[in-house]
Amino acid sequence: MAVLSAFGAMMDQKLRVLSAIKRSAYASVCPLHGASIGMHMRHSLDHCERAAAAVATLQDGRQPLLRYDVRER
Repeated sequence: MAVLSAFGAMMDQKLRVLSAIKRSAYASVCPLHGASIGMHMRHSLDHCERAAAAVATLQDGRQPLLRYDVRER
């Protein structure tokens, strides 16, 4: 399935970014954007989780529902 291939490629990109930066850079907040790389990664992974949940509903035969406003913590 093309969606799963794209998801895998995104996860590979995230791992490459994380392995290429120092811990201090991961946690350092950019004054222009008010967020760190770590904060952006978490936000991005939240979206990936929501997309994966919607794909799972397709496999169950249910109507897919993609809701970015519902976040689990």
